[in-house]
Amino acid sequence: MTDRHRQRCYDAEEAALGGTLLTEPQGFDVLVELVDAVGGHRWWAALGAPAPVVRRGRPGSRRSWSDGIGITIAPAGADALTVAHELAHHLTRRLDPADPGHGPTFRAAELRTVSVVGGTRAAELLAAELVRWGVPPGPWPGPEPGGGAGGLLEVVLSRRRLADLAAIPAVGRPGAGPARRPGAASRPRPAPPAPR
Repeated sequence: MTDRHRQRCYDAEEAALGGTLLTEPQGFDVLVELVDAVGGHRWWAALGAPAPVVRRGRPGSRRSWSDGIGITIAPAGADALTVAHELAHHLTRRLDPADPGHGPTFRAAELRTVSVVGGTRAAELLAAELVRWGVPPGPWPGPEPGGGAGGLLEVVLSRRRLADLAAIPAVGRPGAGPARRPGAASRPRPAPPAPR
């Protein structure tokens, strides 16, 4: 089967979301955590699709893909938009195996995965660009992910920032006062001047 809409989908993604948080490179562990968060989302559970296994692509590989069991993320595509794109392929293989690679069901699935990963505004921008590039999404055969301005990428990154902050010793932590040399005795603070 010919996948004649691939490049237009890529172009619509770039026009809608290029230069956003969704296209910033992320570490592989962040992307695995993101896929796990999507797989644990109530919307994903309602679809009845198993969460995919995440595999790291070979060094130097530029192509990510889904085989219906897992998704492989190439080092060159280590970003949240690639995860959302490959999750859409994963769903499409289960919901509509006859859909060509980047066909109408895929595009409908991608709008939902982008919404869950990047938030409703990201999905709205992508929907408008898909139409502008002449590849509108088809009807969606499953449940909707539900509202929400923010996406799971922000949740995952926030959790990681909090964990990083928790790992910083109290001394020297922003807002904890000046850092002290290890073993240095603390001096008592001078008392404020007495009122006159």
